[in-house]
Amino acid sequence: MSEPDLLVVAEVAQRYAVSERTVERWIEKGLPAMKATDEQLLHLLWSKRLRGLPPKGVWLIPRSSLSQIEDIRKKVGYPKGKSRK
Repeated sequence: MSEPDLLVVAEVAQRYAVSERTVERWIEKGLPAMKATDEQLLHLLWSKRLRGLPPKGVWLIPRSSLSQIEDIRKKVGYPKGKSRK
């Protein structure tokens, strides 16, 4: 079975080891995503990729846009060029 072209928020969160809310923040910051249509929701429920309907709706993220996550993702760690004391 081939991997789907559109991923739900939970699948992206699991792939990057972050919370679903973090993925929603990435969408707010510009990660390309679209709301699922009724037909897509039925297919996701039928294929068991979705367990229920979240109150905020279901976002679908194209697999091709996953490369943009590194640009959107907040950088963490010690700033470059600064010496540690």
